[in-house]
This record gives sequence, structure tokens and C-alpha cells, in this order.
Amino acid sequence: MQRRTFVTGLAIAAGGAAAIRWVPGARAQEGVGSVAHVEVWAYGTPPQARRRDLYIADDVVGGERVETVPQGALHVVFLDGTEMRLGSESAMTLDSYVYDPGSGGGELLLNLPAGVFRFISGNLNEEGIVLTTPVAQIGVRGSVVDIAVADDGKTDIMVREGTGLITPLEGPAPVTKEVPAPGTASVSPGGGTSDAGAVPNDPGLRSRPSRGPGRRRGRGGSREESSDDGSP
Repeated sequence: MQRRTFVTGLAIAAGGAAAIRWVPGARAQEGVGSVAHVEVWAYGTPPQARRRDLYIADDVVGGERVETVPQGALHVVFLDGTEMRLGSESAMTLDSYVYDPGSGGGELLLNLPAGVFRFISGNLNEEGIVLTTPVAQIGVRGSVVDIAVADDGKTDIMVREGTGLITPLEGPAPVTKEVPAPGTASVSPGGGTSDAGAVPNDPGLRSRPSRGPGRRRGRGGSREESSDDGSP
């Protein structure tokens, strides 16, 4: 398997804005986003580095794998405002991040091997966003999308806002399915698809009160009560 590493750099776009890039092939590591919320416990493993505990306001770097424990949660906000929430026993790897604040162009490639997730769009042009599970690729358009990935790779999708673009990775002739909100879809190993996606109501996906810039240094995250009223 090819190992991916990432580099940070600045490129001046046509309008004079600085484009932020994290691309394969270099060793330097800088933040592409930060931790906004931790419940119970969460970990991050940057490329070629040891696994570390994650706390509120910690940076997340290119190529890093982040994960949660049972009953845990982790909310990561990227530099453009895109947010990814992980529920209980979930893992995610940031494969690529490029963002031009001037134009909103770039790309965000996330690998979701297992768990439950909520994606919330930010300022990045959504045509460059791809969420990949073991059996599907998911594109987004103006979206809030919940995703559940089972141990065998089976992927269920619930589109809360906007539109999801679902493409099976297996099967004889994969076809992209457009799923507008409110809608669901499911992709099974082998490429089978249906409209009957079911994403668990994981408390870790709910909105949480802002806790400011301070770092948390004790075991456990916040335990605020929050009702899931359907809003992100």
C-alpha cells in the first residue's frame, strides 16, 4: 500500500488570496482544522507519528487518522468552516485538503472506514469534496449528511439538507445516485443499492455549546444535555 504524507504551502491565487494546500509527498505537518468538541475520549495519529490524545482546540493535520471510543464523539472543524462529526467507535482519515479562501476552490477527501458521521458543508466548493467508505463514494451539494459505515463496509446515508451524490465502488456498472433531502440510501458490499438507509441516532452527532479556545486536560468530554431536533 502506498504511504501518503502531506505538505503545507501557500500559493497566490489570481485574485491575490493565499491558497492553503496539503498535498501528498512531503513531511511538514500543520493544521488543516481543529477540534471543536470531544466526548469521553478521542485519539489522533498523524503520519509517521504516535497516536495522541485529542483535546478541544488541538490542530488536526493532513494525513491524520482520528478515532473515538465507545460512547465517544469528536467534532472537527476545517479551515473553511466545513465540519465533520464522529460518533461512537468511529474513525476517519484526512486524505487531502486544499483550500483557496479567495475563490472557495479546492478539495477535501475524507476516508471513513467505520462508524457514524455527520458532514456539514462550509465554504469550500463542494464539487471538490468526496467522502469515501469501503463500498461507496459520497459527494455533497449544500449538504448536511449523516453516514453510518458497518464493519463489513455497508454504508447507509441520510441527507438532512441539500443533496447527496452516491456512487457504489463495486458492481459491474456503478451509477451515481442523486439523493435530495430528506432522503436516504444504502450501499452494500458488492455494489447493491437501495433507498432504505438507516443511520443510528448517535448523541455524538448533535450540536454542542461553544466551549471557547481552552484545552481540556481531564479524561472525559463535556456532558451537556442537547435535544436532537433535526437541526445540525
